[in-house]
Amino acid sequence: MLIGQREISTDFTHFIENCGPFEEQISNDFATKTLTNEEKGIEITMTNQVEDPNSLAKYEVFMIELTAFTDEGGFKGNWPFGFLLGMDSKLVKKHIESLNSVTFHKKDLSKKSSSFTYTGAPNSALAERQIKVSIFQFDGKTITSMRLRLN
Repeated sequence: MLIGQREISTDFTHFIENCGPFEEQISNDFATKTLTNEEKGIEITMTNQVEDPNSLAKYEVFMIELTAFTDEGGFKGNWPFGFLLGMDSKLVKKHIESLNSVTFHKKDLSKKSSSFTYTGAPNSALAERQIKVSIFQFDGKTITSMRLRLN
């Protein structure tokens, strides 16, 4: 899991090498950096952990969005937490209810979008931090995108 990893970490650099190329955009104030691969349906948003604008930026992965359908292709890999592209909203709800180390409210599980908070520790960089996971199903019949972000 890349959430919470610094851009210089071995896991992150291997991911970029294996899943690239990525188009890079940096905000004017250097607060965020976004890496996008439309063909593979992957967008990574990083935040700068250094507040001093005169210091070298230290970006950390804040959010990852996987999109199944894009103009150039879409995400075709294994979805995190064992989700499958063809799951309808009922299967997504049942799957969330069966996961360990998650919290959710019934109102967070609907036909078009569902969300939960992962409370486990997928990597040492997260320590006590949690991941908010949102699953979007615009037709209620298949997963169209998934967003994982630091909570």
